Amino acid sequence: MARYITSLLLGGLVLFLPAAASADDNRLVEARGQGYSASFTPSASPADEPSTTSLLWDADLQMALENDAPALTVRFRYEIEDWRYLLPTFGPGTVQAWSPGDATGTALPEEAPRIQPLDVKLMFRFYAPGQNAYVGVSQEIATPGAPGEWAESAPTRPDWGQTFIWLSGINKDAWLAPDTARSVWQGELRPEGVTILETAWSADELMAFLAENNMRNRAVAAAEAVNRLLDGVARSFGYEVDAMREDPEKYLEPAFRRGVPIALLRKLERLKHLPNGLKQGDDAAYEQARSEADAIMAAMERDRESHAGQGWQKPSGGEQNNE
Repeated sequence: MARYITSLLLGGLVLFLPAAASADDNRLVEARGQGYSASFTPSASPADEPSTTSLLWDADLQMALENDAPALTVRFRYEIEDWRYLLPTFGPGTVQAWSPGDATGTALPEEAPRIQPLDVKLMFRFYAPGQNAYVGVSQEIATPGAPGEWAESAPTRPDWGQTFIWLSGINKDAWLAPDTARSVWQGELRPEGVTILETAWSADELMAFLAENNMRNRAVAAAEAVNRLLDGVARSFGYEVDAMREDPEKYLEPAFRRGVPIALLRKLERLKHLPNGLKQGDDAAYEQARSEADAIMAAMERDRESHAGQGWQKPSGGEQNNE
């Protein structure tokens, strides 16, 4: 699966609405309007050219007791507010930049999927007056799904010794001891914030969409194949071909091309099926050119297929700055 870790900046408005503990000691924490800006680098892209995206997200944490043990459930949803992707490209060039604006010709079509978050690790932060310390509850949403849709985790039932994490003091980042954790649960807990600790990103759907629907590389390859055929035609048939040559670079823009020009496809097919009886020069040059033109198109297809199924490594860590 295509995924890579993010480094992040966190900001935005947070609203917490902790429900009072009921008879069965249920609590609900709601976070709304969180802003999240991430940068990430695909494995095949230059490290100094990261992709970026900005999300607006919400999260809920349901805390309950079941058989005198914690039961935790988290919900998460997001919207993609902005993005700029630098992805490996098939065809000419090594990296293709994509951005929302269409002024530069680098816009994705509306139906194209966007790069989506995966394995979202959240930390809900609380102040525990009884310990005069900050504690946290860590939760994860493995597959947030499509933008705008709530994703809910299956309830987790940790032991008391793996329920709260110290977020301050000399034991910072360690689990609270079971007795301490039970005391914290039974006492006052003040929601203080929620952060995304870590996120992976999947470009699988987007790369598969581009490989299937973006005809830019096909048009460039067709122009190169036409020129190779013209070389063979000139040598085998003696025709003057300079005026018929194609400039492959004229098909580089726009970055997303919905189709190969019909005139270019027709020219390619006509040049591949000239009558051998009209040859006047090197008999083998035309056949060699036809073989090489087919090889150009086949190489383009192999390149496209390799990108459509390309795997991505998930790095072991990332920089973060949570406010």
